Amino acid sequence: MKTMLPTWKQAVFLAASSLCFLNQLKAQSPFTDTLVAIEDTYVNSNSADDQRNANYGSSTQLRFRYSQTSSGSNYNLVTYLKFDLKQLGLPAYAVIDSASLLGTIYYSQSGSGHVWNLLPVATNSWGEYTATWNNKPGFGPDTISAVTKPTVAISETTPYQATWGGLKDNVSAALSGDSLLSLALYTRLNTGANTSMYSREWTDTSMQPRLVLHYRIDSSYTPPAPREVESRTNNLNIVYFLPTDVDTVANYRQRLNGIMLQAQDFYRKWMTYWGYTDETFGLNKDSSGMLKITIINGTYDKTYYPYDGGGSKIIPEVNAYFSAHPGEKTSTHTLVILPESGYNPFYGLGNGWCFALDNPNIDTSYFSTGGTSSYIGGLVHELGHGLNLPHDKEYVSQKSNPAMGTNLMGSGNSTYGKSATFMTEASCAILHNCEVFRTQDTIPDMYGGGTGSFTTFHSSYSGGYIHLSGTFTTNKDINGIVVYNDQDDDGANYDQLAWMANLVGTDSFNVAMPVAEFWKKYSTYTLRLKFLFTNGSSKDVVYPYYFEDEIPVLDINFEPMDRPEGIEPSADTYIRNGGSANTNFGTDSTMTIKPDPNSGYKREAFLKFNLNDFSGDLANIDSLHLYMKVKSANSSSNKTKLIVKWTTKSDWDESASPLTWNSWVADSSHVDSIAGNFYYGGDWVHWSLNKDTLLNAIRAGDTTVVFHIYGEYSGSSTSTSDLTFYSKNATDASDRPSLVIVESPSMLARKATNSLVSSPVNKLPELMEVYPNPVRDEVHIRSHVAGSAVLYNVHGSPVKQLNLVNGNDNILDVSGLPSGPYYLVYLKGTSAPAKIIVVR
Repeated sequence: MKTMLPTWKQAVFLAASSLCFLNQLKAQSPFTDTLVAIEDTYVNSNSADDQRNANYGSSTQLRFRYSQTSSGSNYNLVTYLKFDLKQLGLPAYAVIDSASLLGTIYYSQSGSGHVWNLLPVATNSWGEYTATWNNKPGFGPDTISAVTKPTVAISETTPYQATWGGLKDNVSAALSGDSLLSLALYTRLNTGANTSMYSREWTDTSMQPRLVLHYRIDSSYTPPAPREVESRTNNLNIVYFLPTDVDTVANYRQRLNGIMLQAQDFYRKWMTYWGYTDETFGLNKDSSGMLKITIINGTYDKTYYPYDGGGSKIIPEVNAYFSAHPGEKTSTHTLVILPESGYNPFYGLGNGWCFALDNPNIDTSYFSTGGTSSYIGGLVHELGHGLNLPHDKEYVSQKSNPAMGTNLMGSGNSTYGKSATFMTEASCAILHNCEVFRTQDTIPDMYGGGTGSFTTFHSSYSGGYIHLSGTFTTNKDINGIVVYNDQDDDGANYDQLAWMANLVGTDSFNVAMPVAEFWKKYSTYTLRLKFLFTNGSSKDVVYPYYFEDEIPVLDINFEPMDRPEGIEPSADTYIRNGGSANTNFGTDSTMTIKPDPNSGYKREAFLKFNLNDFSGDLANIDSLHLYMKVKSANSSSNKTKLIVKWTTKSDWDESASPLTWNSWVADSSHVDSIAGNFYYGGDWVHWSLNKDTLLNAIRAGDTTVVFHIYGEYSGSSTSTSDLTFYSKNATDASDRPSLVIVESPSMLARKATNSLVSSPVNKLPELMEVYPNPVRDEVHIRSHVAGSAVLYNVHGSPVKQLNLVNGNDNILDVSGLPSGPYYLVYLKGTSAPAKIIVVR
């Protein structure tokens, strides 16, 4: 382990410009550090069971043996190891004195004359999960180091630690290049013996392969000129807020300067990684180039500014100071630092505000020992919130990637400075539009808002991926859409996973999200799509879905469509509580549903249908579908679940005997709960009313049905939870509600035999088109919704099934079917009556 307190990397960030500090480091030389392999594997020349093409990258063992021949049982085994020297953070003025490889051998047969050889590898391009004997990189020819194997047998109960020295020149050469060092191990034998060593996958970290380096500081090195913070026109405001009974913490300017310089570099690193080259946030600087910190003295003592609610009391005082000193404020983003005083103010309040703690141990020099780096991580994490970032979590693969590890905006506040920590692509896309990341002197319409919605939306799960695609409209320019998947069980968004959608042109998007990257494959999820406006604002659109048996279940599909052909209500209305409880809305051209608990704001809808308006046979009803066209949807309406219940109350009409809130409450009666649905977007909301109690009642002769529709809200903004639908009194008949009744397959089959059609193209404009018809070989189906369709014969038996892609030319092969009529119906979730197809 290290014998020095700060690592070289922190020395550069914090005090490389300090000659005194540098002389202290020189006096402490030499130093020791240990590095674990980032990749390791072995390859096998044995042709049995195709082991030459086998990969052993996930194995907990490394094997090496090299025979003079390769025939029979004398196969060869070679171990490969790779180290990333960048992880040490060594500066250019560190001098390597010596370097060794340590490995724990846990199996080798007894015998003498065996030597374990360490050799250089010609390339670093190999990977532990792709390397095989047939594609292995070359090694040698010169041996770097050799260890003579003990003559006794080695086992797991008597492991042996081998040390290969002589790596000084190899390490120095790697540091002057890409900092990657690859090595190979083999044993030259003429017997059947081989050797096994623990790999980096072994659970005991003390037995994993590791590189031990001894180094010192170059005594002739002179530090560079002091580094200044990066500044621009719009910078992050840093405020040190002092209640009346506390003072600044010792050395706060130097410590915070080092922390914020490090944070600038951290943000810049990951912005560059995700394609936003050299972008980071700006900081105000003083005349010496150091971080400028504004001291603001509070009006009250520390008890007035507690952890809970203290921020909301500090903000008005800070704003008052900035109003009196406008030159001190250079952006809408402010980090407030409070001296340690019995509370722990780490939080972000959004709208550009974040709060963090200062104490004597908040110093980057403590990172190497664990120290208080979590406090610095807390500051840098909350800074993210102050710069518009929400929480999000790393993917499964990112967690196991030694270059990434833990996402800062997840639980990275506890790993920052101690282990691998990074920022996601979604976070960096948001920061790219942030005010203090922009280098323009003037930014038009900064944080001027924006609206966005989806005009079409398609979702599916296949091949291990959640697929989303669609079209959208916005009132201002965007440069990205973030897709968050937020598992609902924690009541927050710490565990949400984010993907950047692919933008196609100016109005389309698509994204494929591998479910293997999800940590939790159960319970309910919120799908949150965030429009990123170039002015720095954002707009969220959310949809619900869930997992079942570790498979995502989502059916968020909509697009513009014509009114499905069905019967209109004989009467419809909505009711409202409070001061409108006796008001009749039956003659209105719209109906509103709003689950607002406040008196006078709740609204619910009723629709009554006379089934005698249906021209078919109600005794053979197979399914029932209700469609209502949306006139307007408020900003939080996508969190309103629209519940349909069947009620017996039918003694009302739209004028003479109207239904009001009070008359419903006085005589309310439900038969059954029929369906529930969310409004995702598009023109129409669809409910499948396929409850046996309802269908059986209709088959038995009920000709009047009444549906009560109300909302259940899962959010907090009930005032914006409403949806307004067109009623039967809408001027345009194509906007009116439609009840679509589908007859059973047996009845459709009988109708098909008596109603053969022979038109070249027979259309159902609201759902699908089929051609040619009649058909001999292939029928083309152009569907206006995604889903599955089934082809039935005249006996009602299914003979073909086809997955329909919306908008595509779907082809169904009927060449092997006997001649005669068939009917094509959607499997579920649509309003289509059967489509008759004649096979010749």
